[in-house]
Amino acid sequence: MSTALYEKTKHAIRESIRRGDFAIGDVLPPVEKLARKLPGSNATVRKALVELAREGIVQRIKRKGTVVARQPCLGRVALMLSHDAHLNGLLAEPIYARLHDIGYDVEVVPFAYDARLVEQHCQRLHRQQPARLEFAVVIDPMHPYDRARASIRDSVEAYWRTIQTFPRRVGFTLSNEIFDPLTHCVGVDYQLASRLVVEHLLKLGHRRIAVTDTLEGGYTTQSADACKHLMEIAGGKCWQMPLWNVDPHIARGEQLIAAERITAIWTLNDSDAVVAHGRLQRAGVRVPEEVSIIGRNDTPWCVQGPLPLTSISINPAGVADAIAQVVERTRLADGCVPGTTLVPPQLMVRASTAPARQI
Repeated sequence: MSTALYEKTKHAIRESIRRGDFAIGDVLPPVEKLARKLPGSNATVRKALVELAREGIVQRIKRKGTVVARQPCLGRVALMLSHDAHLNGLLAEPIYARLHDIGYDVEVVPFAYDARLVEQHCQRLHRQQPARLEFAVVIDPMHPYDRARASIRDSVEAYWRTIQTFPRRVGFTLSNEIFDPLTHCVGVDYQLASRLVVEHLLKLGHRRIAVTDTLEGGYTTQSADACKHLMEIAGGKCWQMPLWNVDPHIARGEQLIAAERITAIWTLNDSDAVVAHGRLQRAGVRVPEEVSIIGRNDTPWCVQGPLPLTSISINPAGVADAIAQVVERTRLADGCVPGTTLVPPQLMVRASTAPARQI
């Protein structure tokens, strides 16, 4: 019996069920009738049905025949969670639901700072039957450059060694970086995010704004540079400001706002925005009457504080759709599809922004 012919026969039956030619609970035609429509003999069709029964797609019922038990699985996906609980909360459920809806079995892999535990977890998943675990979808992976830090080098090595056991790899990263040549990166369009923020602030009359920046390159510098350019075009001014989560930086931020009469700030993330809000209030600066604040990523921080934060959402539904599309393209191409997909973010306007004060 030709293996290629058997695989074609099995694939044809699977695709027929997946297309809806046979619904769950339907009885398949007799082997002889199937063989007349499929590329194989009666023996080939019987073997294909035995394999499909082993996978749980069909079930042999005495005196009834072969019954469709469930839709075929397009593949198994390991959804590898991030160290960032907020990102997991935003992205894990929509990614899981989207992949599951289009026919993938999704296994959730929790994050562990000792990545050898992640490695062991994935080894167990790889050994499970019936289908091979081919896809890794990674939420904001550990940075490979962390290998240089001696205290976590072994963990980072184990983490990337684990990811590379998957033939097909897709990652959502806040930095929009492709960490290895076979990974497709799904990220956020930070140029568009900057435009949304600047347009919102300009409509409210803000002409002197600040953007927090790590000053190390990456998406924070991209955002700050874009805001500076857009504000200059509009006749305003934009300053790059240090983060609010370290005491010396907090003092410099407060001094910059007072000295330059800044009326709005866009922070690195939502937790930084919450810290900025608290510090400004303790310094006697009213938010948003005197200084408006915008966060980033639209995490639960936005609605848990005393003042609901205007924030840039990473658009979880859009990220989930983009990842599902990459996974499907990869499956259909029967190989990796390298590249970057940028998802349009969304501006979520809340009470932390208001018309600019008169200067």
